[in-house]
Amino acid sequence: MDQLIVSSDRFGRKMVRSVAYVEFWCGNAKIMANYWCKTLGFHPIAIKGLKSGDKSKTSIVVAQGNTRCVLTTASSPKDTKFYDFLACHGDAVKDVALNVDNVEEIFNQAVQHGAIPLVQPHKLQDDHGIVSYAQIGTPFGDLVHTLIDSSKYSGPFMPGFVSSDEPASNKDFGIDRIDHIALAYNKGETKNAMDWYRDCLGFEHFLCNDEDPQEGLSILATDDMEGGLKTIVAACAPDKYSFKFVLVEAIEGSSKNQVEEFVEYNGGAGVQHIALLAKDILESVDNLKKNGLDFLQVPATYYNTIFPSADSSLNKHRSKIEELGLLVEARQTTDGSTTCLTQTFTMPIFDRPTFFLEVIQRKGASGFGKRTIKALFEAVEKQRRNRDSVREPTF
Repeated sequence: MDQLIVSSDRFGRKMVRSVAYVEFWCGNAKIMANYWCKTLGFHPIAIKGLKSGDKSKTSIVVAQGNTRCVLTTASSPKDTKFYDFLACHGDAVKDVALNVDNVEEIFNQAVQHGAIPLVQPHKLQDDHGIVSYAQIGTPFGDLVHTLIDSSKYSGPFMPGFVSSDEPASNKDFGIDRIDHIALAYNKGETKNAMDWYRDCLGFEHFLCNDEDPQEGLSILATDDMEGGLKTIVAACAPDKYSFKFVLVEAIEGSSKNQVEEFVEYNGGAGVQHIALLAKDILESVDNLKKNGLDFLQVPATYYNTIFPSADSSLNKHRSKIEELGLLVEARQTTDGSTTCLTQTFTMPIFDRPTFFLEVIQRKGASGFGKRTIKALFEAVEKQRRNRDSVREPTF
């Protein structure tokens, strides 16, 4: 049974409410924004750069539903911090910004418990209102967290940005919000990361699948060579559907697997994937596939283990579910109702085998299915082994 382990009254203080936006640092913000809009159905809403008088960086904000992504590139070749990040990580998530109720209080709490102070709390203001803002770094890799309160702001995004004059996309693939974000770590780091998010930002351990309250959930691969992975889920609020960080690492003793591959190619810990919550996953994934987005292939034998499903509506859509390669976990609850988790995962969307996207739909399900996590692990492992088996040409 999914549940929270609450160690304090932090949830009563509402430290973190949700994700405000995710910022990617990339080689070309305009091209990246075009990809998010043309392929993923987002639309541009705001921009900061030469058009707005900022000569340091160009940032383009794209949106779909309640999801905001900021795509940033440096305008000056002298921005060594930006290019050092790009050289190490490639195109990658730099910032997971968090909506909070009291920026100064949470910043001070976080720094007191080990967060790296990057930007002191201050206010940004323009004709649309005021935004409270601060930024902290984590001790794991180069990921940062902007702390933001924009409750008194009505502009297109934030002060310093202007409305985009790019035409809005006529595509919308039914993406509502960010459900969770997976962070990949070196072996042995997830428990420390859970402690950091608890102490600094008030997250709490969200138990899934009767996992060990201390160590998290271990998923063992069928092939012992890959070992498996360990996950700990951190929730930002007592609502079981609140935003979560999923912290993952390779199990000690594993040979190279997908988590270690991510850490290697990413140059350290970082955001492995972002899960986008869909209103109708069948429609969303069907349209995304038709639009050219590549998804992981699920072995046909997988569906023999889940059908007939406890959810009759799934049985009705079985052929479409198999065609789209969706992972499904339906459960009968004690009161006779059925919960269902449906999800699928894209191939890496950048040049390195690092960051990918997940599309997810929940029907009463708040956690993460153990069987679907294992199926994902093995599908990604198969894709990784196939890639590794391709030899470089000799001349």
